[in-house]
Amino acid sequence: MKSVDKNASTRWGSLLKAAQHTGDVTFLVGPNKSKVKAHRAVLANSSEVFHRMLFGQMQEATSTEVSIGEQNLRVASFTAFLEYIYQGETQITGQNAFGLKNLAQMYGFEDLSKDVDAFFVHLTVANCVEIWVESKLWMEGRDIEAQAFKVVSNDPEQALSCDISLLSYELLLSLLQQDILYCSEIFLFKKVTEWIEAYGKEEHLSIYNHICYIDISPQDLVTFVRPVPAAKEQYITALEYHSAPESLKDSLFGSVKRRREDFEVMRSKKAPSGSWNYNGKKDGLRFQFNKPVLFTGVSLFTPLKESSASATIEVIDKSNSVLRREEFEYKTTPEKFKKMAFSQPVSLVADEPYHLVAKITGLTSGCCASPQTSVTVEGVTVTFSNADSQVFSEVGTNCTSSTG
Repeated sequence: MKSVDKNASTRWGSLLKAAQHTGDVTFLVGPNKSKVKAHRAVLANSSEVFHRMLFGQMQEATSTEVSIGEQNLRVASFTAFLEYIYQGETQITGQNAFGLKNLAQMYGFEDLSKDVDAFFVHLTVANCVEIWVESKLWMEGRDIEAQAFKVVSNDPEQALSCDISLLSYELLLSLLQQDILYCSEIFLFKKVTEWIEAYGKEEHLSIYNHICYIDISPQDLVTFVRPVPAAKEQYITALEYHSAPESLKDSLFGSVKRRREDFEVMRSKKAPSGSWNYNGKKDGLRFQFNKPVLFTGVSLFTPLKESSASATIEVIDKSNSVLRREEFEYKTTPEKFKKMAFSQPVSLVADEPYHLVAKITGLTSGCCASPQTSVTVEGVTVTFSNADSQVFSEVGTNCTSSTG
């Protein structure tokens, strides 16, 4: 995004190019005190703050070097700031936005400050990783951090196509530990390996423990995981898991499967059948009973950690009329189900199709290990069907089953 100074009547672009040779004030920028030269007259003409600082009674007026006190300021942000002053415009990026915002507020450039705010409002996948990284360094970035990571988590494969060197070990680990991350395990394994090969040290190899290897196909295990010595143990266990008979997997690999549940991360691009695991989006399930019933509520899967959530539940008949719409605010707990009772029961007739539609906002859960196409309790059978369920889905799923 480009920021243009609409009030600037004079441009000093040619002076900016020569500033390193002709500048009469040197700014010491960032923790390394990198030296960047500029012209006092140009700066003073652009800002009353600069005028008072460089030609008033302040210490900087008689000093040839001026220290920029903000330790997190990048040289790239300061040079972009000078471009705005000298040329009347500059390019706002994920790497310089927080620094530009800080400088604009410090030296009284209101239009530039507003342009940076607009940049934050319209985050894209292309710049959100840079924003997420930078937001960790600035107090002003705490609100932006959550917004940026939401963009990252919704499309991490595109977001992480950026230069992986942007991420420190702590940030990469933080990414793998997020509650919502819609991508495959093999993609994450490749990105971790790319980072380790370029920047990792011996003490960083434990990050491989944050990949769920039994969710990687046998072919990808052999092709991509086997050549990595640090993942040898995980490779062998995952390959044995895939080779074992289904009837023995629980008894032989119970701890491995529980480890998958402990990840507290939903990383699939498509929702498992019957589960609502897309944060803030609707998903639908078609069902019918073999006898008339009073439908009193639903049970929702919960994530594996405590948090706040909200749910909107709709019961819709075959003519697409909404029979009941209820909204719930609740605290999730590390249990499998959360019961949601309707304020009044809904009367459903026998052998008529209905749809149950849910929109859940909050941490998500992928608990759908044992889907069922029908359930019978005390002589009443509920059957699930795939017919038209995708009509009510905002995530492209076509639910054919339920887990309870």
